[in-house]
Amino acid sequence: MSKQNNFTALTWAQFKEEILHSQNMMISLDSNDIQVFEEKGESAISVIEASSDDCSDKRFKIIGETLLEQYPKLIRKEQASELILMSIQYPASAPIGMEEMMYIQELIGTITSSSRDCQIKWGMGAREDNISRIVVAAR
Repeated sequence: MSKQNNFTALTWAQFKEEILHSQNMMISLDSNDIQVFEEKGESAISVIEASSDDCSDKRFKIIGETLLEQYPKLIRKEQASELILMSIQYPASAPIGMEEMMYIQELIGTITSSSRDCQIKWGMGAREDNISRIVVAAR
């Protein structure tokens, strides 16, 4: 069976709703994070998502590479993000291992490398399906 990898752009309203109604989160984003994120208005917010049904220990490397291919098209270099919200989701049947955490760390380092004063808030939780997913909102 071939693995499915997907990339989509979400609206801020979709991501916000997901944050407010998320379950099974070990580390969660909440309404306070949303409030801080929206302080300068919603017009400067970009949201992107990449997912895969691959459950190997390389799944977050694949997802990270997919996000990084598209990230520069959505966030101009001169528009360095000052705040990023990131939601990391994995199947409950396939928890994240240490090697995968290194891929996530590399993704965060690459995204923030052009921003001097960038703050990242992130959440992580299990899903009931077989999809691994990262959603990034940048302002």
